[in-house]
Amino acid sequence: MSSITVDLTENSDDLEDLPDVFLPSKSSSQSSDVCSSTSKSSLQSSKSLVNSGNEQINYKKKKVNDNNAAKQTQKMYRPGECMKYMTVEMHPTLVESWYCADVQREITASGAKINKNSSLCDTRLVLWSSMVEPTFTSNNGMVGLTPTKQPCEHGLYIASIEEIEEKLKTHTLSQHMAQAASLAGCPLTLVLYAVKDYFKSSGRKTNRHVLKIEPIDLEMALTDLLVTAKCDTIKTNTPNELALTIAQFTKAIAEAPYKNAKKAYDEQAEFYMRGDNKKCVTVAKSGDGVGMLWQQMIAVLPHSSLETSRAVCAKYKTLKSLYQALQEPNSVSIVADIGVTRSAAPGSKSRRLGNEFARKLHILFTAEDDAIQPPLALDNASLPIKKKTVYKKAVLEEVSQKEGHYLTLAYATANSYDLKGLKEALIQQKLYQPGTLKTQEVGDVVVANAVYSVGDEPRQIIFFKEGAVVFWNCTELEAKNVLDFVRPFEIESYPLEVVHKEREIMTYFYQPNVKSCHLQESCFVLVENGENSLEKYTFSHAMVQSVRLGAWEARLETLASSIRSHTALMESEGATRVEKKEVVRKLGELFSLRHRLTVESDLLDTPDFYWEEENLERLYSNTVAYFTIPRRTRVLNERLSHCVELLELLSSWAADRHHVRLEWMVIALILAEVCFELLHFFERALQNDWFWSGFDWDIKSDVKERAY
Repeated sequence: MSSITVDLTENSDDLEDLPDVFLPSKSSSQSSDVCSSTSKSSLQSSKSLVNSGNEQINYKKKKVNDNNAAKQTQKMYRPGECMKYMTVEMHPTLVESWYCADVQREITASGAKINKNSSLCDTRLVLWSSMVEPTFTSNNGMVGLTPTKQPCEHGLYIASIEEIEEKLKTHTLSQHMAQAASLAGCPLTLVLYAVKDYFKSSGRKTNRHVLKIEPIDLEMALTDLLVTAKCDTIKTNTPNELALTIAQFTKAIAEAPYKNAKKAYDEQAEFYMRGDNKKCVTVAKSGDGVGMLWQQMIAVLPHSSLETSRAVCAKYKTLKSLYQALQEPNSVSIVADIGVTRSAAPGSKSRRLGNEFARKLHILFTAEDDAIQPPLALDNASLPIKKKTVYKKAVLEEVSQKEGHYLTLAYATANSYDLKGLKEALIQQKLYQPGTLKTQEVGDVVVANAVYSVGDEPRQIIFFKEGAVVFWNCTELEAKNVLDFVRPFEIESYPLEVVHKEREIMTYFYQPNVKSCHLQESCFVLVENGENSLEKYTFSHAMVQSVRLGAWEARLETLASSIRSHTALMESEGATRVEKKEVVRKLGELFSLRHRLTVESDLLDTPDFYWEEENLERLYSNTVAYFTIPRRTRVLNERLSHCVELLELLSSWAADRHHVRLEWMVIALILAEVCFELLHFFERALQNDWFWSGFDWDIKSDVKERAY
């Protein structure tokens, strides 16, 4: 007997591909008497297996169908999609009336449909129905489908004052609207149209004898209608206003199920905060949203970020768990060892949370009431004045080299270097030995160590692909010789004046009994008898950012000075002389400079290399702050924006001048054509006798002779 294997796991989605299973018939059961009891038991187990498999298949099919039906229902109620399933029921007489001329256009534009239903109980009614998914129903053993249309629980009653004038006069409008609502089976809203036209035409002197309803009478009747019959009223004056009213009601009725469901969901929460611009979350009784709220609380702490809050909340799900963990003796080290990843992608870089942030959390969650001092109300006079540290570019003559202090020079000489050719040239020169740092994360860098020693401190040069070089323990003469050697490998070299003017000068020394390198005033402090290669690279990287920014500042200053004359002419004479080609060229230079500043450089963000190295990141941030790179970058961006605006103004000015020149050329051509036409006209006039009818014959002959 061949066995059939049926995959009934949750992952088996192809239900139609299951093999057919044939069960034995009654005739074959008679021959089963000769079979053993083992065969009977195996047959029964096969039957039970198939039956259970069929039940699971039917259950899975039902679950899939229910999910599809739920998705379709949600789609039908979703704002924007719900209008496709709405139908406006109107009587043909009302649709063809003149004041409903714009209704069909507005309803079609909103996505709904209009159904001319002549079976409405009143020609002035406007009702709505929505399409729903048909479902099976069972009644007395009979299976049927539910209707696909579902009437909505509201309607409109369209009328003019002339049509209800008699009811207003006899005070029977409330009874009439109550009867209409009873026949329609839903509450109604009275929509009056052409109200202003009625009172305007009735108020004329020729029509005063037909005036039956005053405005005050109409207001009293509508107030009585609202109080007694609970029927609201809307006044419209034009067909467009009437069409917009019906379209607005259509949209409101279509979105009502979704809004009611949303309201019911929000009311289930003990409290909720909702707002797209505030990034708030909903916190329900079941706890949904508490995790997101907890993550937002961590993210707003000082020196925190989205990655930090995600890491903390992944380790400690609630505020209570973090509070209990911070009560332990070694809680700071445990929290500091939490891994922080930059993204959720696999293989992304990670680092420790760090001791500094962990200590802040420990102080925040373990502080006692006595340790928190209330803020004091101080006036400005009693506050100490903090002196602002102003960065000033150092000059080599002013740098005092103490004993044990060594010189560090940084130059930006070009837009980029050909590092491959430079490395080969250094090997051939045999004065410097190219090497690499101990990490492979640092790319586009060549580290050259001097082959010949001068003193105990080794000399080192770090070349960056961005077109900058940093000298450690090298004299100015040696730096000048190396810069001359590097010039053939430069791409888009800077002027020599800018290279020497925008250089950075620092000193460094070794300090014993320190755990890490740091910045002290205008000196780099290195660890004595330690591996300081990455720290040197970090200091060099920050200096390179400063010198590159200085070169770009000098370039912008040159561009700004070139257009300063145009602004002076605009101020003095009210006009300037500028060529379109020159303006476009300067705009290209400005946009190229902005591209290098914002796209090609790392001035606006910390490089990825420092993400895993907390100490190096702090060292890099402190050095960048010392050179005031963030403020200088912001100022440079603002100056670039100002120059771009000025050049765009000059470009429009040059374009206007060109257009004016073309207009004058066209005018000159038209004048020339008019002059030629006048000459031709005068020539033809000389040949006609009517022109000489009032002149003497001798004059006529004399003029003709001179003309020819």
